[in-house]
Amino acid sequence: MNHIDILVGRRIAEARSRQGLAREALARELNIAPWLIGEIEDGRRRASARQLFAIGDLLGVAVTRFFMGTKGGQVQSLCPATLFRPGRCNL
Repeated sequence: MNHIDILVGRRIAEARSRQGLAREALARELNIAPWLIGEIEDGRRRASARQLFAIGDLLGVAVTRFFMGTKGGQVQSLCPATLFRPGRCNL
């Protein structure tokens, strides 16, 4: 588990809650087990790219939103490419 997995999970949980959707309902739409949604939202398991796009589509959220964080009040991209080469991510 790393900070990006935790942040992505929180963003998914926030988007799901805003839609008023239970974990079980999201899991049913994605055809996966509800416990897996819990583990993704808690940052204990990483969602696949396919799952991230499906979750974003179902929740009406751009996938890039799951990778946005804040630092000092500024929005900062947490694109994996920027971890090694800042400014290299074009999401």
